[in-house]
Amino acid sequence: MKGIKKLVSAILCAPLIFAAACKGGNNKNDASAEKFRFSADFPDVIEPEREDITAEYEYDPSLFYGSSYEFRGKLAVLSFGLAAANDGKENISDFFAAAGFTDAEYAKAYDETPTENSVAYAFAKKKLGENNLIAVSVRGFKYDAEWAGNFNVGKDCRHDGFYAAAGKIYAALGEYLKKHFSDGDKLWITGYSRGGACAGALGTLINDDVDFIVADKKDVFVYTFESPAGAPADRNADDRNIFNVTSSADAVCLFPPEEYGFKRAGTDIDVFSENYKALAENNG
Repeated sequence: MKGIKKLVSAILCAPLIFAAACKGGNNKNDASAEKFRFSADFPDVIEPEREDITAEYEYDPSLFYGSSYEFRGKLAVLSFGLAAANDGKENISDFFAAAGFTDAEYAKAYDETPTENSVAYAFAKKKLGENNLIAVSVRGFKYDAEWAGNFNVGKDCRHDGFYAAAGKIYAALGEYLKKHFSDGDKLWITGYSRGGACAGALGTLINDDVDFIVADKKDVFVYTFESPAGAPADRNADDRNIFNVTSSADAVCLFPPEEYGFKRAGTDIDVFSENYKALAENNG
């Protein structure tokens, strides 16, 4: 049990460690600034009765300039913050407000009792130069009965539970983008644990859709954390815009096993290994 707690602590404290490498300048909470720092909370999953953990993040618009095919450590930190804050409507709405996002929309699932096939997600947008950054966060904590959907692996080596949830997000996102998307806008998707698996599945649905409203997949940034596998092991699509921050010592990341025909789409970044320190020191 102690080993498990240490592992979870390492993953949940990753933004604090990464953020230490990013610190510099004044601590601002000014959402109108081009580059600023802000604080946000996420739950303590080791001891849920304790108060939420507060972490500091840096928002830098340059993280979203250029191609999403390049892994960026600072963007991973910010993405973890967005994913970790999604244990409920209160924390994720606070994150959006602190980071300067507006026009937020929340799934009805936040206000309903979770079921095997339910999924909660939130959308919001923020000015990014002359365009917008549209954020998608999938709930990865406190989802109760949704846990059962993790075992709905299906028979075709594409995880039925994760893709059923991703399909719901995909449909809702399409409606949100009809109202808020303009050519040149960027899309930022993230999630933790089950939420990460759903976020990754959502990324593949977008990548596979040649008619998706965001035509250039280099403008779609997908970062998942401690995500189970859900894509077919023989998937050969171009998923270079999906990055999965994982721990090789976490059993969640090993389920379902590749031997059963599953994998995570995109690129895995293992932080629970010798490369962890280097990743933090070279956070860029």
